[in-house]
Amino acid sequence: RVQPAQPPPELAPPKMTAGEIEAARAGVPFRRFSAWLEAFNSGDRTRLSQFKEANFPSMNLDMQMNFRARTGGFEFRALERATATALTGLVQERDSDQFARFTVIVEPDEPHRITRLPILAIPRPAEFPVSPMSEAEMITALRSKVEKDAAAGRFAGGALVAKRGKVLFSGVYWKDHREKK
Repeated sequence: RVQPAQPPPELAPPKMTAGEIEAARAGVPFRRFSAWLEAFNSGDRTRLSQFKEANFPSMNLDMQMNFRARTGGFEFRALERATATALTGLVQERDSDQFARFTVIVEPDEPHRITRLPILAIPRPAEFPVSPMSEAEMITALRSKVEKDAAAGRFAGGALVAKRGKVLFSGVYWKDHREKK
């Protein structure tokens, strides 16, 4: 199976300093990305369409809405590189542990519209380790996730967690119905 890999530490780009991060956050690319992220995360087609018209005319609205439905939106996690017209950073899907790297590129001249915004899945960065959960925390988190996804119509089926022959959690779920044991 072929998967993207993290570059060896000696080849990875240097971390941005606090001053560079502050300057990047004040820049046009970050402001455009933040506005896109807010509109995207809203899940509101009208709001995303208004953003498209003003800031990203080449954006495919249907694809964006489909992407939003699959990811649940994104949480901004980190900045990696910045120039006057480009910004690269990390986001994490709201509905999973999946991380992605984004690069937003804006026009150099006013009104600085977005020309490109690829968002590509990457392996979880080492600086964002997964916190271990106790058995009880895992069951609570799983129940919450399954119930949320079933209510949203993203999951229909059964869930079963057992340990050494003992059922810890089970249930059958679909939209508007839940049968737990």
